[in-house]
Amino acid sequence: MHQQLLTRLLIGGLLLLSTPRGVAQVNIRVGYNLGLLRPEGHHEIYRNFNADRPWLSKQLQEFRTLNGLQLGLRYRFLPALALEGTWYNQYHRQAAEGTNPATNSSFSRISSFRYSSIGLGVENFLGPISWGASINYDHLRFRSDGTGQDRLLVQENFGWSSHFFISYNLQTRGTLRLSLRPYLHRPWYRVPLVALQENLNPGSPAPTELEEDYTAFGLMLVFYNGR
Repeated sequence: MHQQLLTRLLIGGLLLLSTPRGVAQVNIRVGYNLGLLRPEGHHEIYRNFNADRPWLSKQLQEFRTLNGLQLGLRYRFLPALALEGTWYNQYHRQAAEGTNPATNSSFSRISSFRYSSIGLGVENFLGPISWGASINYDHLRFRSDGTGQDRLLVQENFGWSSHFFISYNLQTRGTLRLSLRPYLHRPWYRVPLVALQENLNPGSPAPTELEEDYTAFGLMLVFYNGR
């Protein structure tokens, strides 16, 4: 089985190397993405945190967006087909503040969430329009910081996901191109939020939904060098 896999990889590599030089091109991609999502279980944990501390002057707020940067490479080896490899990094941060009447002292809590992903996929072209999909490996990190605790990694999760997109490609200046790319990111897993609940609401009843899949859809602005 391993021999068959190596044979297929070798044949694929030879086909790529035999692509005419006038067609094949490697592009660097840099971009920004804004995703929309509805993590209701995550929000319920925030709401319970706020309800247990009615004296907060600044509460943990529900969030509907994740945003961040992306870096990658695209290898366009046929006029209508390319391979892409991309690293995405998205971040969310919330802070709560107030004066605890039980101790008459200031209180703060920061809850942060980082969602990074590495994807490998294909892109198809038809004039200025392109579309494609990738398989991604996701890395999620939940951290907490504030009164009475040092910066803490609350939980860390890994999993596979699918990424689908359609692009409208514009040539801006010289060899620089801009792609407007609506997308859907769909995880194949659900993230248990037990550790986050225990960190923010120790001893409190758990919300009805203690798992999230963090499915997101949104828009990317991607810059490429070359055509």
